[in-house]
Amino acid sequence: MTRILIVEDDAAVAEALEMALEDEHEVAVARNGQEALARLAAQPVDVIVLDLMMPVMDGEELVQVLRKRGVRTPVIVASAGVDLRRRTVEMGAQDYLQKPYTLGDLLDKIARHGGGAGDPSGGEPGDSPSGAPPASGSDPDDDGSLAGWSWCWATPVVEPRLSAAPPS
Repeated sequence: MTRILIVEDDAAVAEALEMALEDEHEVAVARNGQEALARLAAQPVDVIVLDLMMPVMDGEELVQVLRKRGVRTPVIVASAGVDLRRRTVEMGAQDYLQKPYTLGDLLDKIARHGGGAGDPSGGEPGDSPSGAPPASGSDPDDDGSLAGWSWCWATPVVEPRLSAAPPS
């Protein structure tokens, strides 16, 4: 069972993620970077799902602290922020998801990176042939850009993304 730490300050998003993942994974939730550090000190995890914009200690600062401490746990950034591909590589995270995203996209990323708690083989930042993190989403035409994304903070992450193409 993969151990996942969700670091998310939005209670509704954190609760939805926890409910969606808890049947198949061991899930813990932290509301900011400081709380995440305390949880990680008490219990290592296999993968961290991390929001960037949080009070007290934001996601980028959390990753910096973890890497300075030698913690190699894979980090999946899940944010509505801009330029996530570049920021993910620069901060030392392994992957990203642009909000809103689907549960299937998150599960794919967890399966890809959830190898083992603090495992040094968890991957280097930007693991991919091109050196950049894989593009968000499972759409083969998705280039990771923000084009075509709607900005909706309240979109539940457990609902599937609707295709713009009409059914065949």
